[in-house]
This record gives sequence, C-alpha cells and structure tokens, in this order.
Amino acid sequence: MPRLAACSVVLVLVVLVGYVYVTERDPVSRCGGIIMSAIMRAMEGDDWEMEDLIPKQTARQVHSGGEEDTDNSYQSSDNDDEGVLLRPSRKKKPASLWRQGYGRVLNRASLCFCAVVLASLTLGSVAVIYSYRSQPRPELHWWQRAVIYQIYPRSFQDSNGDGIGDLGGIERRLDYLEYLGVGAVWLSPIFRSPMKDFGYDVSDFTDIDPIFGTMADFDSLLKALHDRDMRLILDFVPNHTSDQHHWFVWSSRSRDESNPYRHYYVWADGRGGGPPNNWVSVFGGPAWTYVASRDQWYLHQFLPEQPDLNFRCPDVRRHMENVLRFWLEKGVDGFRLDAVKHLVEAADLSQDEPPNAGYVPEPDETLEQYGSLLHPWTTNLAETHAVIREWKSLMDEYSRKGSARFIVTEVYDDDMKVLMTYNKEADMTFNFNLLGLGSGGHAPGNHTRGLVESWMSNMTDGEWPNWVIGNHDNHRVASRVGPQYARAANMLLLLLPGTPFCYYGDEIGMEDARVSYNDTRDTFALNNPETYETKSRDPERTPMQWNRTENAGFTEAGVKPWLPLHDNYHRVNVQVQKVHPRSTLHLFRALVELRKEPTFLYGTIRYFLSTPNIFAFSRALRGRPTYLVAMNLGGKSETHSYYSWWDGWPKEAAVVLTSDMDREGEMLDLKALTLRPGECVVVKWGRAWN
Repeated sequence: MPRLAACSVVLVLVVLVGYVYVTERDPVSRCGGIIMSAIMRAMEGDDWEMEDLIPKQTARQVHSGGEEDTDNSYQSSDNDDEGVLLRPSRKKKPASLWRQGYGRVLNRASLCFCAVVLASLTLGSVAVIYSYRSQPRPELHWWQRAVIYQIYPRSFQDSNGDGIGDLGGIERRLDYLEYLGVGAVWLSPIFRSPMKDFGYDVSDFTDIDPIFGTMADFDSLLKALHDRDMRLILDFVPNHTSDQHHWFVWSSRSRDESNPYRHYYVWADGRGGGPPNNWVSVFGGPAWTYVASRDQWYLHQFLPEQPDLNFRCPDVRRHMENVLRFWLEKGVDGFRLDAVKHLVEAADLSQDEPPNAGYVPEPDETLEQYGSLLHPWTTNLAETHAVIREWKSLMDEYSRKGSARFIVTEVYDDDMKVLMTYNKEADMTFNFNLLGLGSGGHAPGNHTRGLVESWMSNMTDGEWPNWVIGNHDNHRVASRVGPQYARAANMLLLLLPGTPFCYYGDEIGMEDARVSYNDTRDTFALNNPETYETKSRDPERTPMQWNRTENAGFTEAGVKPWLPLHDNYHRVNVQVQKVHPRSTLHLFRALVELRKEPTFLYGTIRYFLSTPNIFAFSRALRGRPTYLVAMNLGGKSETHSYYSWWDGWPKEAAVVLTSDMDREGEMLDLKALTLRPGECVVVKWGRAWN
C-alpha cells in the first residue's frame, strides 16, 4: 500500500503541474513558487489546501509609451490575499494572430495530455486496487493441500501382540491422525516379503504380507481413511524384487529360450572368472552374484536378495504397470516410487564405473562402498525417464476418471538439474534439502536459506515444491539439530510453499534411539559390523511413543517390540503432550491449521533476512494478510530490524505463533525484534479485502 500511496502523490504533482502549465504564461516559475509555498507552510505547521497555494490572477500595469517596467517592480491587485507570492509585472507587446492561435492550440494539446495522464493513472490505481481485492487462485489438488504423514508400519501400532506394527494398528490410530489434521498417509512397503530389507524386497506385489495383516485388513483401512476424507499413498518398489519372487525363481533356472522369464532380470557373463564389471552395491560390496544354473551373474544394486529387474524387457514393464493398475482399481490415491534412478542400466554391461576421486573411506572400512565410484552406467539413464513418464500417463488416465492420482519419486542426487528432470516427469520428486538441517556449522541461518533457495530457484513455472525433514532412511530431525531447534524445523516444514511430508513421531519430537549391535535389525548395518552405528537406520525406526505405560502403548505389556524404545518415552509421548498446551504436538497442530490460510497455500515467498544465525522469510498474497516467519538457529539471542516501509511492513505486528507458544497475541516491535536461541516467530499484518 505505501507504493500505491507514492503513486497517488505522483499523480497529484502531475495534475498540479499540468494545471499550472495550461493556465499560466510562465509555468516553470509558477510551479517553483507553488512548491516553495508548500514547503514553507509545511515547515511552519500551517493547515493548508491546494487552493491556498495557487495565487489569484495578478494585475499587470501597462505603462504608456510601450515602455517595459524594470525587473524590480512588483505590483499586486487590491484583491490579492496577503502573503501570496507575487511575480514580476512586465509590459508585453500584443501578440500576433498567428502566435495567439498557436498558443491556444498548444494550451489545448497540453490540457489533453494532462487529461490522458490523469485518466491513465486513475485507471492504473483502480486496477491495482482491484487486483488486491480479487486475485484469482488456481484450484489445488488434494496432494497440494494435504500434510502427508509417513508411517513405517512395523513401528506405528501393534494390534495382535507380536511386537510388530500392522494395518489393524494403523486403523486403530486413525482418530489420532484426524486429530493431527493430516490429509494423506504414506505407508512404507506392506507387500508380501521375506523382510531381508523390511518390505523393500517384494515377493508378491499384489498381496499383503501376513506380518501386517490380510487384504481384508487393507481394504478396511483404505475405506476408513476415505471415510475421514484422508488419502492413502503406497510405497512401490519397482527397481528390484525379492530373490524369492516367482519371476526370479524361474529366471534363475536357465537361460534357455523356452524359459519365459529368462530376460526378467539383469544377467551377464563373467569376466576373467569374476563378475562382469566393477559395479558396487548401494549397501556395499560387489553388485553381482553368480548363479551356477545359468553360469551367469545377476545384478543387485542393493542386497543380493534384491535382484534388479530388467526394464529393457517389455514384459517386465507390462507386468509392473499391471501392478499399479491393481492398486489403482482398489482405490489407492497415489504411489511413492522407490529408488527410481536405478531402474535402467547401460546396455553394455562390460563397462566399469569410474572411481570417485573425492571419496574419503571411513576408518575400519572393509567392504568396498558405493560412494567410492561414480555411477554413469547405473543411474539416471534416459530409458529410466521414459518409464516414469509412462507411469505418470497411467496416473493421469485414472485421474480423468475421478479424483487426482499422485506419484512422487525418490531420488538421492547432488545434481540439481537431475532432480529437476525427475520433478517435471512426476507430480514431484522428493526434496531432501532440509535433511541438511543441522549441518550448517557456524552459519545455520545462511545455510538454511541456501537449502530453501536452491530448490525454489531451480523449479520452473507450474512445478510444485515439497519439503522433507525426516524419513525412515535418515536420522530424526530432533537428533540432527537438537530438541530445542526441532520445533523451529517443524515450523519451517509447514510454512514454506508446497507440500510437507512429516515422518511419524516428528510431531512429538521423537529422537533416535540407541540400538546395540545385538538388537540391530538393519541388514545394511549388519553387513558392515565395524561401522554399524554409522550405517544403521534402526535408530530412526523405533516404535511410536504413545503413552507412559510399558512399551509406550505400542504393543502389549510383556511383549518385546521388534526394536527397542527410546529411553525418554515416559516424557516424550502423545499422552503427555496432549495435556500440555505448549507441547511440540500442540505446536504441530497449530501449524497444520495455520497452513490452511490462503497466504500459505497460494502466497509467494520472499527471503527477507539471512545472517549466520537468522533466517527470515515472508509469505504474501494480494488481498490477504502478510506473514513474517523469522527463526534464530544460533546459540544466542539476536536483535534485528524487520521493518520495511516500501513493502508496507509496519513498525509493529501481532504474533500469530511462536515455537515456544508463549508470545501469541503480543505486539512486537519489528524495528528491533529479539529472537531467543532456537526461537521461531510468526507475525502478521494487513487484512483480507475479499
């Protein structure tokens, strides 16, 4: 609005100059006189109106004999007001008819010009005001409006007393999910599996593993979610299967032409008595395993029990599309596509991958590690992108039949161009930038801005952002940044533009648990015993902490959970936090509610301030209140100015929410706002015009 006010001042000055120009013979000096009068009266504190500044017509005495008055002769009529600026009176020669006509034309042209300027500025002002009142908003899909909540099914709720979470347990906790306000649930794999990688080694893509329940349990959960207007996203694992899948069992029997599954997996002849090339598994060690019945090696970019499917085989692509159709027909709302950058490998399997010159091995490392090589022949091939586009077309086909269907791809890569390519092909690819929270060293404020800006600045028009601060493969945010700063991290997650993904337990501030080697279940860690603590993903997968009772309400008393609980479950749990009005849980619920404001759903983001410790941004939408989100990620209190007259930011603003939930409703001085360590403050100003 100050910009609109400045435009109005310019408009008044233009009109004034135009008026003087077309009514006075000496417009320059008259304009200067008027401006000087305005300044003098303003300095004296007088009240005045525009008419007071425009002098009445001064009398001009014409002397006989055609002589001009001297420059020092000043005269005024008896009717002139006292104190009005006078101008020198000069005797003028009669103008010729030609000059008089020219003058009239010039005056009329000037008058027309001023009228055009006045009309243009008036129409422009009206247009600006109208745009503030009625900015059209695009219709958002459910996955753009929703907070998506990831559940690791083994760890959420056990309903049958075996110490492992299941579908019945998830359905039992749907009231809690509704209480949180989440709009969609993403389940880590629940398909039939030998559980070598806890569901990411699938032996039947169209059946439920008995550990989690039955297909009837799944159908009941899906219906219960839809009855609550929540959506369900399944974890689809297309790159590989279990070695117990019947496709692989048949494929490994022989390479004969009579074997219909001979090309379903990536097979290659050995080289010099060893594997076909130097490729390394993501989990460490060679990516090839020998099978005597074929006298060949099969590729597994993960565990040996997870053989890679051959997506160059048309039958594989057809079968995997049919898997998606099976679940879509059941009413599933979307899929998370696991490890998609590994889908297709180079056709020439004899090529070695080059060494990574920047790799630094860990102490006591025994197995050759994935990071020791670069991976041009096993990741991000053009054929991979073609497969994803096919699946996106399938989603669009079902979206046209009813509600929108959704796919998000999982890709870990340091190249932002690669990530943006995947982002264009699916509805989105996971943005893992905020998993870097806590790694900013002595400049967490600037570091956090860089994490946000690097994603936002690389997206093209029409793309939708997303944010992740935790998942089943990474340490919990409260362990990475500390409990004090985890509250601010949740505010960042939920108030940035786009879709937030929340990992179960982060809404109450759960931390990584200490898991001994004897209790370790993660195969990746067990394969690297010397460095198991740095490899294990078990600490972030421990059971949900529901209450203070034995086993935290996750399973029955006396039953050993599949992973040990964190020692702090007596104080960090849902039951305790529900009754504490300033708990992390209540903060999360308040953020979910605040995110429903149009400014946060549709508004733009501006990076207002970043220092070594401070990161502040605003969210704005025409016709709606503007919000400032400022957080101190450093170790001491800091005071900064967040006032900006030109942007219409006031000197004071009302607190909407803070990370400690202790300043709501206060009026804060934006010219000198102090933030405590770990504190995040949301203030707003302005009002809705529509």
